[in-house]
Amino acid sequence: MMPAGLAPHYAKFRQVAIFGLVGVSSTAVHYGVALLLSQAMPLAYANPFGFLAAFLVSYLGHSHLTFAVAEGQRRHAERLPRFALVAVAAFCLTQAIVMALSALTGLPNWLILAIALVVVPVLTFIAAKFWVFGSKAAAPRRASDPTSVRPPALSPAHSGTHPATHSGALRGALSSAATPALSSYGLAAGLALAFFALTYPHPLQFLLGDSVYFEIGDMPQHVTGWLFFAKDQWRWPLLTTQLVHPPQGIHIALTDSIPLAALLVKPFYAWLPENFQYFGLWHLINKLVLALGAVFLLRSLQQKSLVLALAAACLALLWPASLARLTHTALATHGLLLVALGLYFRSVATAGALHRHSLAFAALNSALLLIHPYLLAMSFAITLAAAADCGLQRRQALGAIEMALSSLVAVGGLALLLGYGGSQSDTADTYRIFSMNLLSPVCGGALCAAVDATGGQYEGMNYLGLGGLLIVLLALVRWQGRAVERFVRRHPVFLLMLLGLTVYALSNQIFLGGEKIASYPLFAPLSVLTSIFRAAGRFFWPVGLSLLFLSLVYAFRGRSIWFTLPMLILALCLQWFDTQPLRQANLALLSMPRPFDYSGWNSLAIDRIDIDRPYGCDATIENMKYLYFQIVAARKGIAINTAYLARAQNDCRQETGADRLEPGVLSVFLDPPPAGPLADAIATGLATGSCFRWSYWKTILCLKGARPQDWQALRLP
Repeated sequence: MMPAGLAPHYAKFRQVAIFGLVGVSSTAVHYGVALLLSQAMPLAYANPFGFLAAFLVSYLGHSHLTFAVAEGQRRHAERLPRFALVAVAAFCLTQAIVMALSALTGLPNWLILAIALVVVPVLTFIAAKFWVFGSKAAAPRRASDPTSVRPPALSPAHSGTHPATHSGALRGALSSAATPALSSYGLAAGLALAFFALTYPHPLQFLLGDSVYFEIGDMPQHVTGWLFFAKDQWRWPLLTTQLVHPPQGIHIALTDSIPLAALLVKPFYAWLPENFQYFGLWHLINKLVLALGAVFLLRSLQQKSLVLALAAACLALLWPASLARLTHTALATHGLLLVALGLYFRSVATAGALHRHSLAFAALNSALLLIHPYLLAMSFAITLAAAADCGLQRRQALGAIEMALSSLVAVGGLALLLGYGGSQSDTADTYRIFSMNLLSPVCGGALCAAVDATGGQYEGMNYLGLGGLLIVLLALVRWQGRAVERFVRRHPVFLLMLLGLTVYALSNQIFLGGEKIASYPLFAPLSVLTSIFRAAGRFFWPVGLSLLFLSLVYAFRGRSIWFTLPMLILALCLQWFDTQPLRQANLALLSMPRPFDYSGWNSLAIDRIDIDRPYGCDATIENMKYLYFQIVAARKGIAINTAYLARAQNDCRQETGADRLEPGVLSVFLDPPPAGPLADAIATGLATGSCFRWSYWKTILCLKGARPQDWQALRLP
């Protein structure tokens, strides 16, 4: 018989030993399930199933064996999300330790892994013992818990409770009610960080801006717009720079450089590393806002479940329309659309808070003006729907007018202050080209390939994903006429707004697959709108997000954990597999070799760059020819006479490029070379070495005083 003094120590040792055995068992299950399924499917598909099986074995083993939680206190709906958060945090911490020790020390790999595998399990055990499976986690819910049924409120006079005691109880209730929110948002943030670390190769380098990603596609346009703005002096309006197209200059909204970030970072640019840019950091912010915005929307729909919060964050991170926007950092800020939708439902549901929600909408719309105008247009439509539905529901016309006008005044005043407006419009035909196909919500993955009937319907990429479609299907199966009727009566303008956005996204020429099935003429007011917002297909984003998250709440509200958990795991697995091609395409893009080496330009003395043909005046000239010299000019902080912009602002009737060779000016002559007086000067320059024929792009570069070795040092392809 064991001595009484050793019994407590034996119990602790036994618990630690069982913890280790469960860990080894879950690892074996992961290996076995993945190996077995790999006989019928690729290992990349089988491995997640192995992980899920191991996760459940680990959770159930710790719940029943390691910590022996009593049957009446298991509360899987509360403990399971906490255990998931601990598992994600343990993985991230392991990665962080390995990366840090590998980068900062010369320790061998076996020792680095040993340190990680000693530190992390200890912390995991502590978190599991005291947070996931501890007695506090099993405490009964208080009446103030948002997920429980609240009893009728009693005043101090009726309850016989002393006011001070009642006040203390209220503070305790508020503290208790805040805990689920903290858990939900914390879990969502952890998922976002893990998703970023797993889907971006070399995430730390990417955050610091060291990636080929920033030198391909449209990204050089965004980065150079910021660098021109940062290296120029402050001007009026505040978001203009004269380093592009001097002396008129340009507004950096035309380079999609996220003006909000530019205004916040420019005051500190002198203290930042040379050529610092914030677009890698904004990608991380986008992931965080997607996950947190999903939880915010869910809680705005009065759904406080941690399980659904986890699912909502995952669905937002795997939202196909966001994954497809890798090359447009500003436009990928879809999480703020989730915030706008959350504000709508809070406005309609919360009596007496119109003023507060009006200010929130005004702040959100002002921020979106400084991120991307398309997102502002979508959010403003949601704002107007909120104002109208609040006015109809509560008969508060003045409050509804305040909500609409506060955003209009805030955005309008900010636009005037910062110099927005005045850019050229596009034709109505562009509106048709960049539309959404009727099949877009259901095609774009495993069910059927994306359809592009116009050559520009990639802008209308609005696929819900297999997991999203399953959730919508589960909601339809649970259809209850009375519940739907109540929703329609409570949100009529919101539903009309979603219908209007859908009609706009389809354009005036509607395609089903490759066939045009309907068309109608544009009337004058709509023609003005379509010339400004040409990429019509994007406007389905709020519709798709509303459909997905409303279906998520409707399909699983009130369901048992034993139905909800398997269905959500199935939906998320389907969504993960279905979006794999998008993630692989993004990974391939991020892993491309660098197309050019710009370091040779550092030693070349140049005061200005002149290109002989303005951007937008010759459709045969590749955009990258302009972007290459934009990058050179932006890194050197010198002026360039023309640039690749979202909307061309050059007058094509005038030659704004190099009309003569000047000292300190790099003159760029695109194919074919110029005729007239400049032809002789170029021929002389080619003979003496002050000009160089770049055969790769059929371009001639001239710089007075340059030597042949200067051109060779540029290492041009």
